[in-house]
Amino acid sequence: MTWSQNAKGTWLFVNDGIGYANDPLHRPLANPEKLANPPVPNATPGTQTDPTNTKPNSSLETISTGVQLDWSKFLEGDYVLNSGGTEGSIAGQPYISGKSSESVPNPKSIIILPSNDNKGYITQDLDAAVQEYINRIPNKFKELYKKKLKDYYPDTKSYAVSLAGGPVIENDLGFQAAVKKALQATSVDNFRSAVEVAKQKETNPNYDPTNSLYTFQYFVETRDPLPDRTSQSSRTSQLTTKEDALREFYRTVQDYVGDPTLVDELDKLANQYWLDLQSEESRRVSSGFSTTNPFGQTTSTSRSFAPLSDLDRLEMRIKLITRGSTKAKSTGIKLVEAVKLQDAGGEIGNYYTELLGHSYKTGIRLSNDALLSKVEEINRPGGSIDEQKRTLTQASKLKYKALAPYIDAGISVGDFIADFSAIKARELDLNAKDINVFDDDIQKAIGGDTLLGPEDFTTLVRKNPNWRFSSTAGESSAQFLNSLLKTFGKVG
Repeated sequence: MTWSQNAKGTWLFVNDGIGYANDPLHRPLANPEKLANPPVPNATPGTQTDPTNTKPNSSLETISTGVQLDWSKFLEGDYVLNSGGTEGSIAGQPYISGKSSESVPNPKSIIILPSNDNKGYITQDLDAAVQEYINRIPNKFKELYKKKLKDYYPDTKSYAVSLAGGPVIENDLGFQAAVKKALQATSVDNFRSAVEVAKQKETNPNYDPTNSLYTFQYFVETRDPLPDRTSQSSRTSQLTTKEDALREFYRTVQDYVGDPTLVDELDKLANQYWLDLQSEESRRVSSGFSTTNPFGQTTSTSRSFAPLSDLDRLEMRIKLITRGSTKAKSTGIKLVEAVKLQDAGGEIGNYYTELLGHSYKTGIRLSNDALLSKVEEINRPGGSIDEQKRTLTQASKLKYKALAPYIDAGISVGDFIADFSAIKARELDLNAKDINVFDDDIQKAIGGDTLLGPEDFTTLVRKNPNWRFSSTAGESSAQFLNSLLKTFGKVG
């Protein structure tokens, strides 16, 4: 009999080829009659003991299987953190995949788990890993696994059906989905830890990565599902764990910014979200005691937390992302160039682009800070892009009083200036598309109590010193000279 210690410190011993651990989730996890080389409880399915084995797996194409020791791949793009929604992953959840290529344009979701010695890592197809892990769970512990993974089921109904089936897991689609989602979440956490290991090894090649990654068993052990309600009047909640808060923050960055590298001090800002959330949740605690007076009368009180709503939590995250935090010494995306936000394809960039376009339509100039502030308001409870557009339209009516009737009729300021843009372009040899509503001459034409007419606007434009070099000025001079010659009889 020999003892060893797995990732995260769980002690186990191996006897007659069977691994046993000192907790109910890991005794035993292998069957010597059915497995030629039975793994110890925390052995990861699909791993090879030979670190040099990099034979490609047909389902993963370019992904190498077996024990991997090259951590630099996490910085070089061999593995990619995706926001969710492609083949092989739980819809809407972040997942890890290999990089895309011409031969594999949509790489499947993979898992990243520690190797048996916890010094390296392994990769494996997510769908294949799901069934392997399920098969390794002893029957008498399957119900316990179901309860631990309760919050990872697709819905409460599938969990109820699964639990009612007892230890039976054949055709239990709810349990399969829960294991898959848990493996996917574990791999996302491990990816971020692996990136940190890779950074450490860049400056210190001898850096020891032991126990940097989660095992799936450790992930299951640390789950603490919300308890079922016992009655309508009972209130059950718990403080959000750091891991869940960070995962929630990173997911919001992926959805709303698109490119996490645009967020200044992302990890510090994510940690600040957890601290702020913990502080707010702890402040909402209510506690009490049970006492009995000399007359035998008992007074009971309880201790519970009033959880924040999803919208409140989202508002906290959006505020940190858009404004940053002095505590975390982060500016968020406040100093990011607008075009980078627009190109990133996140919700914030999309809202930014839509509001910027509407500001040109309404003739209301907005600074970068003002646009980001309005985007933040859109994501607050009750906020909407339509409401922000209405605000700009109303401001447009107040600023351009002469155009108010046209605006009420559905004609925007941006649409109205087409004739003025054409006149200025003609007089100064410009491209009309380059002349927008914020042009100084355009503002003079439409910004007063009355509109300038075409002739007055033409006179205004010709006061520009550049006009005398334009082709229109040349034609005007030629016509004037020809008129003089006719007057003095020099031409017919």
